Amino acid sequence: MENISDRLFDYTFSPLFFLLLLASVIGIGTTLFLSRIPKTTGVKYLIGYSVASAVWAITYAFEFAANNIDLKIFWSKLSYLGIVFCPVTFFFFAMAFSSRKKQLGAIYQVVLWSLSGLFLSMVLTNDLHHLHWVAYSVNTQTHATNYEYGPLFWLFFVFTYVLLFAGNISLIQLYFRLTTFYRSQITLTLIAAVLPLLGNLIY
Repeated sequence: MENISDRLFDYTFSPLFFLLLLASVIGIGTTLFLSRIPKTTGVKYLIGYSVASAVWAITYAFEFAANNIDLKIFWSKLSYLGIVFCPVTFFFFAMAFSSRKKQLGAIYQVVLWSLSGLFLSMVLTNDLHHLHWVAYSVNTQTHATNYEYGPLFWLFFVFTYVLLFAGNISLIQLYFRLTTFYRSQITLTLIAAVLPLLGNLIY
């Protein structure tokens, strides 16, 4: 029977691994802090975003550390448990925080959650249809996974960035509606929202 020490040889723990673990811990800490103020406007969506981000960080840490392609794809699929819900929760947070949540009818909210679930199911069943990833391999120089993306990935890409940009636009509009006293808070929120977006675009 394979023991824990044998399984550890399946992973290479680099500084990036521990950095991603730290990001996950920060996400969990943020979730615990926000759970103390559940009635604050939009906070339930921010909690969802923090949880999704933490899941994304820790699963990507293990994907990057994994030494073989099967393990990498296993962790990559699990990472989508966080990835698919990040744009939706962020968008709903931005709309609620900017007092525009009522502009979204219940049907639109159901559609967005359903689309997230659909994209997740497509990733988890990719071996059956190869519409999200057509092929993948390990980059021997960077230890990262190289993906050849299929049509469903690009649909998810558009879905993600439409929601992220729409959420940021709502926050920018809120910035100009508020007094100088509150603008500093919105500025910090925008920086926190834009940096991950830029990082992902660079990736």
